[in-house]
Parts: sequence; C-alpha cells; structure tokens
Amino acid sequence: MIKKIQDLIKKKSVAGVLFAAPALLIIGIIMIFPIGYLFFLSFHKWVGHPVWNGVSNYVSIFNDGNFLKSLFNTFFYTAVNLTLGFALSFIFALMMNQAKRGIKFFRAIIFSPVVMPTVVVGSIWMWLLNSSFGVVNFLLKRVGLITSNIGWLGSSWMARLSISAVNVWLGTGLTAVILLAGLQGIPKTLYEAAKVDGANAFQQFVHVTIPQMRGIIIIALILKTIGSFKTFGQIYVMTFGGPTYSTSSLVFYLYREAFSFFNFGRAATMSVVLFLMVIVLSVVQLRFRKKD
Repeated sequence: MIKKIQDLIKKKSVAGVLFAAPALLIIGIIMIFPIGYLFFLSFHKWVGHPVWNGVSNYVSIFNDGNFLKSLFNTFFYTAVNLTLGFALSFIFALMMNQAKRGIKFFRAIIFSPVVMPTVVVGSIWMWLLNSSFGVVNFLLKRVGLITSNIGWLGSSWMARLSISAVNVWLGTGLTAVILLAGLQGIPKTLYEAAKVDGANAFQQFVHVTIPQMRGIIIIALILKTIGSFKTFGQIYVMTFGGPTYSTSSLVFYLYREAFSFFNFGRAATMSVVLFLMVIVLSVVQLRFRKKD
C-alpha cells in the first residue's frame, strides 16, 4: 500500500512539472535570461558590442558624483515617502474606515492619483508649480503667505522637495487602501474588550490597532520603498533631472546613461545596484514577516 502511494505521488509530481513547464519556460525567457544578461553586461564596456572590462564599471559609478547625487536623491525621496507619505496614508485610512455619508466618494478621490498616468501627473504638477503663472504661487499670494513668486523647480532643494511632494501625492492613495484593508480585518470584539478595560481611543490605537496591523504595515512600507526607488516619470516630465542632476533618481540616471549616452555597461551596473537593493529589502521584509 505504501509503495502504491509513493508511486502515485511520483506520477503526480511528474505531471505537475510537465504542466508547469510552459509557464517556467516563459518566466525563464522574459525574466531569468534578462537578469542574467544584465549581470553579464555590467562587467563589460559597450562599444557597439560588449567588451570585457572587469569591475571597472562598478568602480566608475561609485566615483561618479552625479551617480552618488542620484543615489542620495533616491534615498531622500524614499525617506519622505516613508515618513510624511506613510503618515498621511494612515490618517486617510483611518478616515476611510469610518462609516459616514459620502465616504465612498472620499475613497475614490484619495485613490484617483494611483490610476492616473505618471506622465499626466507630471505635466499637471509642472503647470501648477510654474514660477510665473502657476496656481500654487497664485493661491499662496492670495492668502498672504508669500509676496513674490517662488521658483519651485528652479533651485536644487526646491525642485527636490517639489518632486518629493508629487511622490507623496501619487503614492498616498494605494498605501491608504492597503492599510484600510488591514483596519477592516481587525475584529470589533478586540475594541469592545479594550473599552471594557477602560482604554480610551488613543490607547486602543496603540494597543489594538498597531499590533493587529503590524504585518500589513510592513508590507505597505516595503511596497512604498520599492515604489520610491523606481521614481522616474515625474522627474522626466517636470525637471529632466535638473537643475544639475539635483532631482535625478537612480532609475532616471541609468536611463540617461543607457539611452542618451549609450553607456549600456554602466547603465547595467546601476541596474544591478538597484536590483541588489531591492533584494535586500525583500529579505528584510521576509525576516519581519517571519518574526510576526
């Protein structure tokens, strides 16, 4: 009997492999091969064809001031998204979790930036922040907060902060919906028990909401971080990395290296660095989820 069961399991395993083979082949073609070629190309210089140059690309990019500036900008955008962006998402999630009139319309408004093309978003914000006739300057002058127009995209730090603000606006809705799903999954009995024990609203939030949502919060933070690392469209439309690469992200800089200067080897090296950073984040996520 045991031998028959083992034979049956083996037959089913072979059948499973055969059924999965086409999908695995497609994954190998469209994912594994390009990633492997990316690593291969990162050790080569492109002169119409790849020429081996060892680790020169890796040494080169970490001695490149513009690459380091782009790397700093990427971390800056990520930090703003993980602090201000996540805080706003949590606040909106708590508001959307209330069973009040008009809440569905409010949810649609919060989520609407997520479904808008990034190029459209960048174009809208470029006009809103225009230093001469932008709506933002007009409104700030009308309420008396400023007396002269601000060049939001004209100076390094103002442009960097403007891109960060657009990132927050773009990503808040999706994270809020993810957090809302977590909030709606918390059993109401836990809040009732906390009330019976005399816990006020803040204590319920700290001792019931946060512990129950720890796993969802970790996932939302990881997704927000990866999304911040991939910042590209709004930079391309609004500033094209300027002034003097002060708003360039890692993805934007490797795009320029590849398709403006045709330095495919260096661009591949930057892609490998970005890939490894994402892998590290994924490992961190798995460790936190295991602890959960």
